[in-house]
Amino acid sequence: MSADARRSGKRSGSSRIRGQGAAAGAGGRPDAGPGHGSIAPARPGGSRGGTLNVLSEVGSATTTGVGVAMLSACLITLNEAAHIGRCLASLAGHVDGIVVYDTGSTDGTPSAARDTGATVEEGYWDGSFARARNRSLGYCTTEWVLSIDADEEFHWEGDSSLTEYLRRLGPRGVDAVEVPIDNVLLAHGSPTAQGPIMTHTAVRLFRREAVNWAGDLHEEPLGKDGAPLQAATIPGLRITHFGYAISREASRRKALRNLEAIGQSGSRPEPSDPTTLLKIARTHWAVGDLEAALDELRQVLAAAERGSRVEWLAARSAVQVALWLDRPEEAGHFAAVMNEGRPGQAQWEEGLPAPVFDFIVTCASGNVSGSADLAKALAKDNRLLAVAQALNIGPASADLLLERAWQLFTGREERLAILASASRVASRLDAPSASRWSARLRAEGAAELCPLVAMAMDGSRPAAQRIEAARIAAETFRDPRGRELAAQLGKEMGP
Repeated sequence: MSADARRSGKRSGSSRIRGQGAAAGAGGRPDAGPGHGSIAPARPGGSRGGTLNVLSEVGSATTTGVGVAMLSACLITLNEAAHIGRCLASLAGHVDGIVVYDTGSTDGTPSAARDTGATVEEGYWDGSFARARNRSLGYCTTEWVLSIDADEEFHWEGDSSLTEYLRRLGPRGVDAVEVPIDNVLLAHGSPTAQGPIMTHTAVRLFRREAVNWAGDLHEEPLGKDGAPLQAATIPGLRITHFGYAISREASRRKALRNLEAIGQSGSRPEPSDPTTLLKIARTHWAVGDLEAALDELRQVLAAAERGSRVEWLAARSAVQVALWLDRPEEAGHFAAVMNEGRPGQAQWEEGLPAPVFDFIVTCASGNVSGSADLAKALAKDNRLLAVAQALNIGPASADLLLERAWQLFTGREERLAILASASRVASRLDAPSASRWSARLRAEGAAELCPLVAMAMDGSRPAAQRIEAARIAAETFRDPRGRELAAQLGKEMGP
């Protein structure tokens, strides 16, 4: 367990729609963008405070110490044999060494780590993530440390090696780097399939001598004096976290362990600690406990300072959770809180660009004129990104988003993107709504993606709904699959 886990018709040639096409847009890791090797200073807590191209300053700096170990990766583990290989493989060539502090694995995790060349220290678990991380740091000897978990992957897309970049930085007052972490979630309504991405940022790269971990459950690195770190960002540096996408049941068990740990340790945060409440809310969200997540987010919004980054992040998360629950009016309320104070809060953006986010909320809320105005300002890439997010919200909200996009976006590529998302969303709607999207898909030669057929084959749906979907497919679209399914289901139900 990682640290996070504890707790038939014409075909249109080359424009063929693929049912997985929307998935990449929804869950794909965003482009690291230009400027690899630049660094953006950030305020404590992670909000950026402007951009500074440090390479322009360090280009002529001394590179003495070349050959000296500069960066090590550090992990704490417990029974991660099934996952740790992927993590350690992603680090190869990027770090000078790897330290694994194991807290009592019984599944061969230490041996699996040693087989990759990592240094393994077989330690112990005393109930505190912070103390375990601090003990693990004691075995690191490099100037810089990358903190990563066994169910994560490391990504570096800079122009030069990360270790060379850190070496050229020298002692310039930058002690910590905040890293975007792409959390791969489970697909909506699925116990195992990977779905959308939830991105947050956290300090994961820091100078070893400048940091001390604090917090038994939701640990964080602080300065030696206990003050928040003055963190920076390095474009091209990201981490992908897969722990929430193992399976829904496994994720639920992990979340329950976290919550039980809070109760047993008495560490349930006070209402005056909105940052920790936000972390707990996001844990509920990530494992699919949406009602609990929304309850926690309401508490965060009640406790957070008006105009603060925590309030903005909580409101943004609440919008997304409300849309997953198909409550567009409630999402609109949270969106109003989130949008207060823009553009000053634009520097806090996580995940989707603000115009895309606004368009999704406006469409799902049924605001026809507002969505039309927002659509005019959306570049094509952002239009494609917006329709891909239909996979990340509740089916009724997704249908409103896609239907409005169909009315507003008339470009060929945009229409195909809408249909790609609809092919996966419409099977969760009622049969008449699914029939609307089936007609559009068939007009593009994509009868194999018919959502009515998918509904009829869905054993989790009531038999009456499955028969209705099969009959519409057979009678309206003359689909032989529909006739076969209707006959089969009729026999199963009996007279």
